[in-house]
Amino acid sequence: MTRPEEASQARAWVGIDIGGTFSDVVVIDETGEVITAFKVPSTPDDPAEAVIAGLERLVDRLPGLADGRLPTAVFHGTTVATNALIQKRGAKTALLTTEGGRDVLELRRQARPDLYRLFQRISPPLVERQWRLEIAERMAFDGSIITALQKASVREAVEVLRQGEVEALAICFLHAYANDEHEQRVKRIIEEELPHVDLSLSSDVCPEVGEFERTSTVVINAYVSSEVRRYLRRLRESMSRYGVNQFHVVKSNGGLTSATNAERYPVHLIESGPAAGIVAAAELGRSKGIQNLIAFDMGGTTAKVGVVQGRQPRLTREFYADRYVEGDDVGGYAIRSPVIDLAEIGAGGGSIAWLDPAGVLKVGPQSAGSQPGPACYGRGGELPTVTDAHTVLGTLSPHLLEGAPSGLRRDLARAAVEKEITRPLDWTMEHSAHAILGIATANMAEMVRLVTVRRGLDPRDFTLVAYGGAGPLHACDIAREVGI
Repeated sequence: MTRPEEASQARAWVGIDIGGTFSDVVVIDETGEVITAFKVPSTPDDPAEAVIAGLERLVDRLPGLADGRLPTAVFHGTTVATNALIQKRGAKTALLTTEGGRDVLELRRQARPDLYRLFQRISPPLVERQWRLEIAERMAFDGSIITALQKASVREAVEVLRQGEVEALAICFLHAYANDEHEQRVKRIIEEELPHVDLSLSSDVCPEVGEFERTSTVVINAYVSSEVRRYLRRLRESMSRYGVNQFHVVKSNGGLTSATNAERYPVHLIESGPAAGIVAAAELGRSKGIQNLIAFDMGGTTAKVGVVQGRQPRLTREFYADRYVEGDDVGGYAIRSPVIDLAEIGAGGGSIAWLDPAGVLKVGPQSAGSQPGPACYGRGGELPTVTDAHTVLGTLSPHLLEGAPSGLRRDLARAAVEKEITRPLDWTMEHSAHAILGIATANMAEMVRLVTVRRGLDPRDFTLVAYGGAGPLHACDIAREVGI
């Protein structure tokens, strides 16, 4: 590894990834050699704080960054858009649509995730019905005008939006992909009357056939826009102080975009962080001459799996975000956008072990996150997690885990497992810890089968690549479970 003082004279590239528990910073030089790498605790309430803390720590290690002598480019994988959607922390959003189309968003495709479940949960629309407003206008499929835009209906909608203090607005007119004239005219009116409102047009964000998917995509873009814009602008201001002259954000398809473009199309960032990991796994496969890979990423909060075939990540043109809630398929939110195909579940180092009402041991999807974190971190966490189970068994080395300032407290881990699992089930401490890890492994092995066996792929034809804070700890068990 290059010494920091030597690196101050070299060109460097910085990679920053925000996870649910830790945020990672890695710096490489122009030869690809790692200059430095470290973790900082994530800050869920304000994700930018973790990135800024990482930059400050980087300046301490590489002083050349502070005065701009070190030309740098920062590549950033982010979960800000994803978290805003999942945690429902987006802007108050309204939708303007063609007369008669206000319920497209709620009717979806009328497909139930589980046909025979009497009490099926479905993801609620991001825009309540009272804020889905109809505009008198209509285009034909070929872009010809059937009903001219009635400005009076637009003015009425503007007054409703003004009184409702709407923060973001999606505009999605029928067949606007063929002719965007009406959307553009309404946009000019909104910009004049409500200049503070974030605008998203379907003809700009997703100019494709498919009314439900197009509507859902533009609504999500509007819903997360203010959160993503505030975040990225704050980062750009911080990076400019440290002499960073290039700032790129990873898109859901694994490509890169500018921060300015990311602010305009935040819907393309929904799977930003996981996509970056799979692209890296594909590159590793190319460098090693391996054609087919299963990329397994297990962090502190979630686990993700994607497939690389013929040295290329598997892509899909449509996906459903936030589809699984507490283990149930609730439909999710349709996004029509190129994205790396992957599966994700709530299984990570911080996943909490608990007993259901029948006394059956479960692991996840709830996570201890970074605050308070696993019990063994000594930050106030009292519930047993996967990391605590590893600590009990001694499979984690305290001095190697950066970010746990007091070291791994085995006594606290044992106390948490004892109280919540061992005593109620009358098990031994070791049996409890092994059971927690076994269930976590089984959950993640099923996720690997989901992207391979259930799609006609034989996992024995693939090489497993494990990464993330907890991935390598479980890789061998998962490979054994699925036959790799």
